[in-house]
Amino acid sequence: MAYSKSQRKATEKWETQNYEQIRFTVPKGFKARLKESVKKTGAKSQRAFIIQALEEAMKIVKKIEPDVEIEEY
Repeated sequence: MAYSKSQRKATEKWETQNYEQIRFTVPKGFKARLKESVKKTGAKSQRAFIIQALEEAMKIVKKIEPDVEIEEY
């Protein structure tokens, strides 16, 4: 069954209410290194790998600066 225009619109609305986007650029070759790291670690996806890495980095910040408020999900 085809994905209707109204279904797409509803999905986009839900995503804007529940997610935020972060776009960034990386040096050439970084994307390939990321892909290889994801493969080696068995992460579900590049997105999951990046989120996990950022969460781990934020935990380190919290240990160094206990007064910094970092919400965990």
